[in-house]
Amino acid sequence: MLLAAQAHAQRAADNALRSAEDAFGASVGKESIGLYSPDDVRGFSAVTAGNLRIDGLYFDQQEALSAHLVGGQIMRVGLAAQGFAFPAPTGVVDYQLRRPTGARALSVIAGGTSWGGWSLDIDAQTPLTATLSLGVGGGVYRDVFADRTSADYRQVAVIARWCPRPGIDVTPFFEAMPLLGNPATAIYVTRDGAPPVSHLPIAYRGPVWDAYRGDNSNAGVVASAGLWRDATLRAGVFRSSGTTRTTFAELFTDLTPQGLADRTIIADPPLSYLSQSAEIRLAQGLAEGPRRHLLLLSLRGRTVESRYGGSAGVDFGVGPIDPPPPIAEPAFVLGQTTRDSVRQGFAGLSYGLDWRGLGALTVGIQKTRYVKTVTAPGAPAVRVADAPVLWNAALAVTLTPTLTAYASHTTGLEEAGQAPDAAVNRTALTSAIRTRQTDAGLRWKPASGLSLIAGAFEVRKPYDAIDAAGSFRRLGDIDNRGVEVSLAGSPAWGWTVVAGAVLLDAAASGEAVSSGAIGRRPVGSTPAKAQAYAEYAPPAAPAWSFDLGVNWRDRVVASLDNRFRLPPRATVDLGLRYRFKVRGGASVLRLQLTNVAGQGGFVVLGPGAYKRADDRKGLIALATDF
Repeated sequence: MLLAAQAHAQRAADNALRSAEDAFGASVGKESIGLYSPDDVRGFSAVTAGNLRIDGLYFDQQEALSAHLVGGQIMRVGLAAQGFAFPAPTGVVDYQLRRPTGARALSVIAGGTSWGGWSLDIDAQTPLTATLSLGVGGGVYRDVFADRTSADYRQVAVIARWCPRPGIDVTPFFEAMPLLGNPATAIYVTRDGAPPVSHLPIAYRGPVWDAYRGDNSNAGVVASAGLWRDATLRAGVFRSSGTTRTTFAELFTDLTPQGLADRTIIADPPLSYLSQSAEIRLAQGLAEGPRRHLLLLSLRGRTVESRYGGSAGVDFGVGPIDPPPPIAEPAFVLGQTTRDSVRQGFAGLSYGLDWRGLGALTVGIQKTRYVKTVTAPGAPAVRVADAPVLWNAALAVTLTPTLTAYASHTTGLEEAGQAPDAAVNRTALTSAIRTRQTDAGLRWKPASGLSLIAGAFEVRKPYDAIDAAGSFRRLGDIDNRGVEVSLAGSPAWGWTVVAGAVLLDAAASGEAVSSGAIGRRPVGSTPAKAQAYAEYAPPAAPAWSFDLGVNWRDRVVASLDNRFRLPPRATVDLGLRYRFKVRGGASVLRLQLTNVAGQGGFVVLGPGAYKRADDRKGLIALATDF
């Protein structure tokens, strides 16, 4: 498994390009590469759907795990989901813990950007006894974004590994991530829904009080034990929380081509999101000549307590968006919050067969029960429940030593997400939805270390989005069909290549589409995107490597009626690494220039709602392992 054995404090070797097994998404440390990310998998978000795992075990996330705990993540989608027990239709984000080993080590990473951002990370590990090792890490950060607003935050993490006897492994962890201040990103809503005619402000300066401040944390323990021959018991218990002291949204509505807009700032009372999740899994293997059988029994569940709503807005009137005038903080009249509670449990059974030289089969069935209770201020509690039987099946057939065919079908009960800032009911949470996915394809290995994957997929689920009145609600159904291609590996000595493309036909249906209230294409969807990255390490100069990346996407649907779209956008990234020694420790100097040509543009946040896209940015980082 990718990165599973990576030590806690070894950071200089982090390289997502070299670690990726396909172009569909992987990360190492703070580096990510691939067509898909946790928030964009075949047109959907695996994070929103609730499809997170830690070393394969069920994890309900309110705040993402940091690189001090996680060595990387794998997007379990398509062929990467073959053989994975209990997959999900929107794909699974599988975090890989960065476990401490029995050796002393220290890693320091310092970095900065041309936008004014900077960071300092320190990770260390040490053995405490013959059976117990400890890893600690932390960092201070200032992230600067495309509109030049900045976020100041801290991280501190502790992870231990206890192996009292062969076959027993216990890994507890904890991290806290206080956010000291993150000014609200300005959201621009044009009068007719079309993309802004002129460029949005490069350096947006909002009021100093308009910032998100809060505290986030993750904690848990992962344990495994060998019971008897080919039998293993694994368990994970996790807690993830996010709390806010202040939260704001800043909207510039009715934006005109002349750069005038009506400015509204929305404030929230203190909000909180807390989840507790766990899984216990018993695996029994059986070897039978060329066949390997694996039977899994899984019990998992979660509880989620959320407090949201109570927002209040103040309209500051119409004026120019660049530069905004200084504004004194008004007295927001905040309301009471809505209480949202989720209880969900799963019982699942999975069977896997790996037949050497022929292929592999995985089938699974799960019974789940989902109960959601929402109590709004001044209203009786509303309860919704669902208890479907979910199933999955995946087959991979070895056609030749270099050619494999695969197919799978998965059903799921996934979360539909939270209303975005551009919605009038922002922060509202929706109920879980039934989903399903089917895919099939081929993998060809034309040479050692080189893999080509081509496949087709279909993902179907109910469609929750912002309607013509600005409310986030259920609008119908959505069917995402597409074709994806990946090429990854080393085609020649010194070269590493990761390239891929996806063609997507995203189509909404239902009464809102039939009546013409909304268009057939979901806002934010694009019919095609492609990515190609290559790294070259000259054999004559092994200390150096150079990388080139090209990203392209087609037009993006920007309005509910589908009349307006963002134009296609292509960006080019350049980078290099220089490897050397500092007091015997491996060191890497990393330089990178993203969006070399400085292509401008916008990001769609909702119907007719936009923010600035990233322009040219320089990055520098120095990592040393002592």
